[in-house]
Amino acid sequence: LFIMINKLDKKIVQHMQKGKYVDIVRLFSKPFDYKEFFFLIIILRLSNVLSNENVKKIFLSIIFLFYFKNFFKRLRPFIVDKTIRNRSKSKLDYHSFPSGHAYISFLLASMLYNKHKVSLIFIIPILVGYSRVYLGVHYPSDVIFGFIFSFIYETIYDEFLS
Repeated sequence: LFIMINKLDKKIVQHMQKGKYVDIVRLFSKPFDYKEFFFLIIILRLSNVLSNENVKKIFLSIIFLFYFKNFFKRLRPFIVDKTIRNRSKSKLDYHSFPSGHAYISFLLASMLYNKHKVSLIFIIPILVGYSRVYLGVHYPSDVIFGFIFSFIYETIYDEFLS
């Protein structure tokens, strides 16, 4: 099963990197880079979009995210396959699983949805996930599991930690 997923992942990334590169796709995930995300959270907190509890949930989730990445240690697509290019223009660590950008964007979208009940907010993590694969820094399964782990984390947090 893992071999099939790896082959499919690789084919999807290679297919997405064919054709003309569109620089704007990088902007979809830029707000979820660590420095930018930190400032985004501050702005959302100061404008009362996020509560102190939301901020606590986010920062605790980042600890879990680093644990997941260091536990699984899956190498990024552009490291494993030299035909895949790192289009992110960022210096990245070696580990791709799960996608931190997908994880944190889904968590933020979920918290905003719980407050405002606007389903369109989930377009944000979809665009972020697409951009991570398009940029060659994640496999599709990294993104999907980023979403899944985010959902699991939020469920556990809301049930036991809040």
